[in-house]
Amino acid sequence: MHRCRVRASHDRRSTVRVESARRLCAVSELPEGLPTAMELPQAPFDPAPAIDRGEPLGHAGAEADTLIVLSRGGCVRVWHNVCPHAGRRLDWAPGRFLRDGDRLVCSHHGAVFELDGGVCVGGPCKGCSLAAVPSEIRDGEVWIVC
Repeated sequence: MHRCRVRASHDRRSTVRVESARRLCAVSELPEGLPTAMELPQAPFDPAPAIDRGEPLGHAGAEADTLIVLSRGGCVRVWHNVCPHAGRRLDWAPGRFLRDGDRLVCSHHGAVFELDGGVCVGGPCKGCSLAAVPSEIRDGEVWIVC
């Protein structure tokens, strides 16, 4: 039996909320076959809703969402940097991932994810998957899309 605390279909943290496509990076900036951490580009901030709710502007809006980006064989895959087991980042330090051959390893509880689809193949959340982020390549650049 596997335990998935963070599920893409049920967890708000794993839902990308974008009003339109946002440029992430150039494909040429990504090292071939190595997972890379990047922040999800945020939509322009409109302070009016926060002010209406009485929130201080320093705390308005969500924290930046960190992504795992992988370029391999002309394809780019993007996932949220969140382990489905415990909802924690997979990297052991910002942008530093543990790997076991061609697999990504969660630094907290050792869940092992294959890099073709983000499925956990070993550890406490075996059978669960990393939450994919819709993306596409346009003119040599990676874009996050709705």
